Amino acid sequence: MKRIVAVTAMVLLLCLTGVPVARAQGKNVELRFLSLMREPNITAEDTIIKKFEEKHPNIKVSVERVPFNELFRKIATAVASGDPPDVMLIDGPLTSSYAFHGVLLPLNKYYSADDLSDFLPSSLMEGTYKGTLYSVPQSQAALALFYNTEMFKKAGIQPPKDLAEAWTWPVALEMLKKVTVDSNNDGNPEVWGISDPYEHSFFSAGQLIRSNAAPGSPAFELLSDDGTTVSGYLDAPEVIEAMQFYQDMHLKWKVKPQKETQDMFWNGKSATMIRSAIGVGIAKNYPNISWSVTPLPYFKIGFTHSGAFHYAVAAKTKHPDEAALLLKFLVDKENAVTYSQITASLPARKSAYARLPVYDAFPLSLFRQTLAQWGHPRPRTPAYREYESILTETIRNIAQGADVRASLKSAVARINMELKKY
Repeated sequence: MKRIVAVTAMVLLLCLTGVPVARAQGKNVELRFLSLMREPNITAEDTIIKKFEEKHPNIKVSVERVPFNELFRKIATAVASGDPPDVMLIDGPLTSSYAFHGVLLPLNKYYSADDLSDFLPSSLMEGTYKGTLYSVPQSQAALALFYNTEMFKKAGIQPPKDLAEAWTWPVALEMLKKVTVDSNNDGNPEVWGISDPYEHSFFSAGQLIRSNAAPGSPAFELLSDDGTTVSGYLDAPEVIEAMQFYQDMHLKWKVKPQKETQDMFWNGKSATMIRSAIGVGIAKNYPNISWSVTPLPYFKIGFTHSGAFHYAVAAKTKHPDEAALLLKFLVDKENAVTYSQITASLPARKSAYARLPVYDAFPLSLFRQTLAQWGHPRPRTPAYREYESILTETIRNIAQGADVRASLKSAVARINMELKKY
């Protein structure tokens, strides 16, 4: 209830300050736009930007794209040089960090009450820092388990399609063992039971932890309410238990590789894959793979991390009104539909679902239901970049055999030091 009240209050605050975005004044302007180098996002964004330039012929958008693992460095370097791109794609949970450091332009005055009310509350929360809107969502996300239907049929396994019948992780483990293929028993399977393109990330691996705890408990929240410590949270017994299971999947049961190779699932090197709805769009590039989806396994409660990429305007842009105009166009009601049609990503706008009946039908309906019933944002803190980086390193070390309890203890000490900075 406290979370609902907080979100409602935040939306009201934003709505009270919102006014329509200023129109471009007719002067010729070039905006620099930074985003990711990956499909189908490129096609979706290029389609929308082309429409924007046709509607605003005086504004030219110069696009730069980088791989995912270079995005944060690119933004940091550009900000440090004092010459950041006008509009940029950022990881939603990093909004608080960027806002704290003065990197982003406040967006309240560019949004009306009606427009804000169309966004999912969790998306607005992720883009807000201390009551001010700094970023808007490109889309939303929820995880599920893709599986190779031929491999599972051969193993005599029929995975569930409904959340109410979802496997627990212990049950899923037994299924993964059956579809793992290691013909010469050398411990390096030709086909792994499960792969994860988000390799060792908190976004993905963190769901094991939080599904093993009750909402509101330290192991579920993973950060104190005042944001000052992770002691007693990140090293709680439920976290240790979940991370031991994670390690055992790699080393004891050998159903998950320590190091992923590109497109393992689509190349037939794994029988299942943890992925967001965007995997449905990617599947079009692999017509020879027969696949379906089943709910993400859990320990005690169904859980998925929500949240995705956001668009933001640099505080130091020389063209704030034009940059805000582009940002709003990228995620307006019409283009939210366009983006989801091309990428199969979950819309962050409520109105989009009424125009996208595909999300009412399996398999995309499973992702929509998972987001609605199981979705939770990641912890919100200005130190999220450091928080996530330390956790990713810790999760990777655990997968490679590091002592679970000692690794988490070290992570707690390191994260607490970072939190003190804020």
